[in-house]
Amino acid sequence: GVDCSFGGAKCHDGVQNGDETGVDCGGGCSPCTTATCSDEIINQGEEGVDCGGPCPPCSPGNCSDGEINNGEEDVDCGGPCAACCNASSVCSSREGREYTGCANVGFGNLTCQRWDSHKVHSHVYVTPELQPWANLVGNYCRNPDEEMFGPWCYTTDPLVRWVYCDVGCPP
Repeated sequence: GVDCSFGGAKCHDGVQNGDETGVDCGGGCSPCTTATCSDEIINQGEEGVDCGGPCPPCSPGNCSDGEINNGEEDVDCGGPCAACCNASSVCSSREGREYTGCANVGFGNLTCQRWDSHKVHSHVYVTPELQPWANLVGNYCRNPDEEMFGPWCYTTDPLVRWVYCDVGCPP
């Protein structure tokens, strides 16, 4: 795509640069937004995604409501629902295509972003809908696009778009 730069800012590169006041926002880019009860992120004292704290109360929920509630470990899984990941999954190939384990932190101790979320990093080519075979649930390390160096994830760090995960794949 076209990368329009204003004042040294590159408004679509996932990095705060130029005159941007946030990652890809402010300065010559689109204005930065503040935390709200509809930003799809747990922030500002919320108890769940956009609920609790200053937002409307979280619903009691069930195992298919798209929310983390009712004792679930992640959205609609864990606790009273089906498991979110396979804790005994091992990486048997260098690429780790088969890995369905529970690692959710990448190199640099960076927390993984949920695969179904486009906050902090928007992504259109790797989604649970486009790769249903890849088990893209929660924020677990996966290798849906058969990356050569193994499972990876988008991060919740606005300055780092994605990172590989150390899940014990053989060299």
